[in-house]
Amino acid sequence: MQAWLEESKHRIEVFFIPPYSPELNAQEYLNQDVKTNVIGKSALSIKLKCAPMLKVL
Repeated sequence: MQAWLEESKHRIEVFFIPPYSPELNAQEYLNQDVKTNVIGKSALSIKLKCAPMLKVL
């Protein structure tokens, strides 16, 4: 892999990120919001709450 990256460095840019970085993962924000505001509510209220967030994703 390292050899290929070296050969291809003029065509690509590689970013190494930590294996777990929730601040770089928008899904983590949605997951936290769902856990905080949706769990335990009715199906209709879940649909109304999630629809605007899913449009963003």
